[in-house]
Amino acid sequence: MTVSVIVPAYNAGKYLGECLDSILSQSYRETEIIVVDDGSTDNTAAVADGYAVADSRLRIIRTPNRGVSAARNTGIETATGEWIMFADSDDALLPGAIEALVGTAVAENVEIVSGRTCCKIPSPGGTEGKVTAISAADAVEQILYQTGQLLPSAWGNLFSRRLWASERFREGERYEDLDIFYRIFLLADRVAYTDRDVYFYRPNPESFINTFSPARLDALKVTARIEEYLSKRNPQLAKAARDRRLSANFNIFILLLRSGREKEYAGTADSCWELITAYRRESLFNPRVRPKNKLGILLSYLGRPIFSAIAKICPA
Repeated sequence: MTVSVIVPAYNAGKYLGECLDSILSQSYRETEIIVVDDGSTDNTAAVADGYAVADSRLRIIRTPNRGVSAARNTGIETATGEWIMFADSDDALLPGAIEALVGTAVAENVEIVSGRTCCKIPSPGGTEGKVTAISAADAVEQILYQTGQLLPSAWGNLFSRRLWASERFREGERYEDLDIFYRIFLLADRVAYTDRDVYFYRPNPESFINTFSPARLDALKVTARIEEYLSKRNPQLAKAARDRRLSANFNIFILLLRSGREKEYAGTADSCWELITAYRRESLFNPRVRPKNKLGILLSYLGRPIFSAIAKICPA
C-alpha cells in the first residue's frame, strides 16, 4: 500500500531539507512524496530539485502562489497512493511514523489514524503507543469540545484516499484544517488514535496563529459554517458545534482587545459579544464543555466592561 505524503512549500528553503529527510528516511518505503512549490521566491526549488534527483519517490509540482489550501488540493489531485498524509514544510515526521500509522489502520480496519504531535523531538525509543478506536462522530465531538488528544489538523493523520474523492480544502480562507476536518472524519466509520509521537510541529511565535491579522477573523466564518452543517446533517453534534463557535468568538473578542484593535473592528467585537451572551448559558450547563470555557463564561456574566478589563491583563 503506497502512502502519498503531500508537502506544500512556500519560501521553505530553510527547513524543507529537514522535512524531506524525515519522510525519505521512514522505515515504511512504499511512499511517494509530492512537494508542491507554491510560487516560492527563495531557494525552495533548488532544495527540492536536489532531493528529487537523489530519490525517485519525490515529485515536484510548481504552481503560482495561491496558498496552502490550493497547494494541498493540487497534491491530492496528483496523488496515486491508497493513503494520504500531509506535512508542512517546516515540520517533520518522526522515525517510524508512517509504519506505525499504516499498521494501526490495518489492525483496526479504519480509514483514519491520528497520532500524537509534539513540539520537541522526543528521545529515541519509547513505547509503541496505546491505540484507541472510536466512532467518527465521537472523534468530531471530542475535537469540537477541545477536550482530548485529537486535533483538527491535516498533519499528524493518515487518511484513506477514498475520503478525498470529492472533498477539498477551501481556498482563499484561513483555518483550512478546522474547516474541513469534520467533513472528512464523518465520511469514515471509525477513527483510530495512537498516543505514539508521529509528528514534529515547529513552534513559531510569529506564526499566523500567534499574531493578529484580519485573516484571523475567518475563525468566525468557519465555526459558523460548522454549526450550520452539523445542525442540519448531524444534529447530535450541534451542541459541540455551538460550543466551538462560542470558543472562537471568545478568542477573537479577546484577541481584538489585546491587540488594541477593538475600535477598528468594533462591529466584529460587538457581534462576538452578542453571540457570547446568546450561547453562553447552554455551554455553562453542558458537562462536556472544558473548564477553561466555563471560566470565560462565568467572567462574561460580570458584564462586557469588566470582562474586557480582565481579559486585557490576564495571561492567554
